[in-house]
Amino acid sequence: MIVALGWVPRGAAKAVPDKESVEDEEYTAQLAKMALEGHNFERDDLSDEDEGEPDAPGVEGEGDQAASDGEDEDDDATGAKEDKSSTKESTDEKNADGTKKKKNRGRKRRGEKPLVEPKDIEAEYGLDDYDAEGGGMAGMSDYIYYPSNVVDPYLTNKVDEEEDDIEDVNVRPTDSLLVCATTDRELSHLCMHLHEDGGNTYVHHDVMLATFPLCLAWMDINPLAPETPGNFVAVGTFTPAIEIWNMDVLDVLEPVTTLGGLAPVSRGKKKRRNRPQTPQPLPDSHASAVLSLSWNKRHKNFLASGGEDTAVKLWDVTTQQCRYTYKHHTDKVQGVEWHGSEEAILLTGSFDKTLAVFDARAPTGVAKWPLSADLECLHWDPHNPKLFMASTEDGKVQCFTLDVQGRALYTIDAHEKTVNGISYNPTIPNLLATVSGDKSVKLWDLTDNRPKCVASKELALGKLFCASFYPDNPFLLGVGGKNGLLVMDIHKSFEALQSAFPQYAALHTTTTTTTSTTTTTAS
Repeated sequence: MIVALGWVPRGAAKAVPDKESVEDEEYTAQLAKMALEGHNFERDDLSDEDEGEPDAPGVEGEGDQAASDGEDEDDDATGAKEDKSSTKESTDEKNADGTKKKKNRGRKRRGEKPLVEPKDIEAEYGLDDYDAEGGGMAGMSDYIYYPSNVVDPYLTNKVDEEEDDIEDVNVRPTDSLLVCATTDRELSHLCMHLHEDGGNTYVHHDVMLATFPLCLAWMDINPLAPETPGNFVAVGTFTPAIEIWNMDVLDVLEPVTTLGGLAPVSRGKKKRRNRPQTPQPLPDSHASAVLSLSWNKRHKNFLASGGEDTAVKLWDVTTQQCRYTYKHHTDKVQGVEWHGSEEAILLTGSFDKTLAVFDARAPTGVAKWPLSADLECLHWDPHNPKLFMASTEDGKVQCFTLDVQGRALYTIDAHEKTVNGISYNPTIPNLLATVSGDKSVKLWDLTDNRPKCVASKELALGKLFCASFYPDNPFLLGVGGKNGLLVMDIHKSFEALQSAFPQYAALHTTTTTTTSTTTTTAS
């Protein structure tokens, strides 16, 4: 199930992603510790008197075999009397050092073929001189880990598989990347999907999340090195924490940093027996789930968030601190978005059935507009700085203008069920996409504030939760639903668009030519 998605601008991601290194200090220290502890398991340290006793945890030896023999004796209690002579003969056999042999007792009683005697194994594989090959963990300290197949003396094939895999993870100039917040039963992931120019879409790599994701925001600033651009995604979940992940690293295990969250539970004395302590939110953190996120593209260190706790927060990702908390809503804040050209103007929407617009530098002057029902999604119009749009739970889409406060400019009865997602086309003015719980996607012509549906299609994704046009290609529309992701080419899927928008045909020809030129250059 895709609950949120966002496009990565072309060229923002690394052509060859990094890989989480296994040669960090912690990993190396762990290997050293294992090697140092290996001397406890050397064969010389196991005295003859200890043979047949349980071995150290994790080491298989005579003690394990003895335990197995004991189980054989319990299971074959009836047959023991009949095979008494055979059992006694096996028990009386001795090793070269005078100790009794125990390995074949149960097998002989059952009439099975005896195991190869230990002395034969030692002679065949030279185990008598095994310890002379080196110390460490049972003689393996010299070849526990090799950083490359090239330097591994035990391999005849020196081709490094990692070099062969590089081509599989390369991001070509014509590829499009789409990051999705995904959940599947009890597992949640942050997935980077790659859409090839030919139309194929697949998961390039993913990150496992600890809890259910609710929203995301892509950003190109590295919180730990602000002067270095990158490919980062902030994720809001059912917890108060906002995690920021580096999507240019494969097999990454933890986020780069976290904004807010829960304080560690104290390990001191418990006030009441058998009653676990409840973690409390950190100071200035959201108190519960984070429902919406928006990154400021002009002031790149600022990230806005809306929470279940009715608060809107402004974060500085470089210091991981909350700069301001706004309390102009009375219910869950479902949507937040920065204005496209006015860097300090913020649009917010809530389950209190209102939209709000204010200057983040002077939050006392808040303008509000009523909604017909609980908010689901909101966006600024990228082609008209005064217009903004909101979709609601009752299947309506409402357009508002900054020039008229207190009422909607117009209302669209868009779908029979909740309109979960809306998206303006970044290149073609007046083109809007909507997706709904009724499993359909619709395209609207908003020319002259007289909206009309120009195309509609029911998808095989179940309920649809989100949609977004690709900024670098106006004909690609990403749609997320209960059954996965679909990247649609609206030029191929909706022929009616060509007649509805006069500039459509020329724009498609230009886009196709540009893509072909890029492909030729890349090859």
